[in-house]
Amino acid sequence: MRQNKGNDESDGYSTDNSDISMGSDCVENVDVNCGILFDVDGVLARGSTPLEPAKKAFNKLKDADGKLKVPVAFVTNACNRSADKARQISKWFDIDVSPDQVIHAPTPAKLLREFHGKHTLVIGQEHRLEIARDLGFSNVCTIDAVKEAYPLLDMVDHENRVRVAKHDYTENHSFPRVEVILLIGEPCRWETDLQLLIDLLLTEGKPTHAPTDTRKVQQIPVIACNMDLVFMAEACMPRYGHGAFLLCLEALFKKLTGNDLIYKNLVGKPCEITYRFAEHTVAKIAKQMGITKSLKRLYFFGDNP
Repeated sequence: MRQNKGNDESDGYSTDNSDISMGSDCVENVDVNCGILFDVDGVLARGSTPLEPAKKAFNKLKDADGKLKVPVAFVTNACNRSADKARQISKWFDIDVSPDQVIHAPTPAKLLREFHGKHTLVIGQEHRLEIARDLGFSNVCTIDAVKEAYPLLDMVDHENRVRVAKHDYTENHSFPRVEVILLIGEPCRWETDLQLLIDLLLTEGKPTHAPTDTRKVQQIPVIACNMDLVFMAEACMPRYGHGAFLLCLEALFKKLTGNDLIYKNLVGKPCEITYRFAEHTVAKIAKQMGITKSLKRLYFFGDNP
């Protein structure tokens, strides 16, 4: 069971649902009064290949000079560097896209300033530390650093088992306590990450002694980005996403403790903080385009209901 003890009122943005009807005025009138949000995977592209209907849609959104006529942002539950994705989308549709227009699953974590200075374990794949620092997290580490500090923990790595059996290892009990876990994407080796994450959750971030009662452990804050169980890529069927990894973590924690894993914050679609952040982004882009009036409508194009 997913639980979120974050504060939904803390993001500081407001929404305006006064008019949700779709009209042609968004792209035809000079006096633009709407903004558009696009999902990416399965909507604009399959993997790295843009979809032809998406190309046609963007041609309708361009003016005679090839510039977008309406403020647009891209909201994806993927976890990439915004500059990389902006360049890719620009190439797909021959438009100018800035990194600020690309909102990945972790992007709204920029608002979670209370955690930015804490020693944070970042789970993900390539560029994960760079992404975390870009969000504002200044004191970060990886699962590899935890594994190196506590070599007795990872017994799913058979090479590590051999080193331990030969006493060819050194423990580092001075490694700082992990104060926050930031899950920005699924890791490469799920089994290692699942084992060490559970170890940290059961020991309040310092896995040097076993807990006396796993049911009474004070859980350290966990921030999860992107709850999508699957996503659509080039394959004919959907692929497991970060949500599948989270389900595994939740199931293991529940089995071992009898308690539900509690998320301090959930970010990414379909969390409200992400849509509020996107609304704020589109409003900012509108001002940069010289649109002075408030946007009355915000349309979102995605592949999930």
